[in-house]
Amino acid sequence: MRTYIIDAFNLYHKVRPDPEPKLPHQFLLDYVNGSGLRGSFRNEVIVVFDGGDVTPLNDHGFQVMFGKQYSADDVIKGLVVKSGREGEVFVISDDKEVQSAARYARKKIYPVSQFVQDVRQKKCGAGGSINDAVMDDIKKDEITRELEKIWVKK
Repeated sequence: MRTYIIDAFNLYHKVRPDPEPKLPHQFLLDYVNGSGLRGSFRNEVIVVFDGGDVTPLNDHGFQVMFGKQYSADDVIKGLVVKSGREGEVFVISDDKEVQSAARYARKKIYPVSQFVQDVRQKKCGAGGSINDAVMDDIKKDEITRELEKIWVKK
């Protein structure tokens, strides 16, 4: 089992579209979901935001955490220390202190720029836009929800 710990706004600032979405938290969760990062549903994805809770969010089955009175970096450093040695832990962040804590705890560091580059190549090929690909995934989710309303009796 793999665990991916994501420094949310660190990643968001690399991928935010123009114009900026009304729901940046949801945009980022949709982006991560569309990235194919999880691979297997047995793998865990933890997305850590600065600030207080924002609800409601479609978390796509990820663990979503908010720093509240702490910074996301402090929360991530705490998660890295507590994560133990089971499986592989990947920390997606460009923050030097977070990377240093991950390195000290013998976790794998996945710089945000490398993550974004890998997602672009995987989703869009050589010349595509990741924002277009994520928006396509968002549209697919919206269409699926609309069809569920019509066809699925709850």
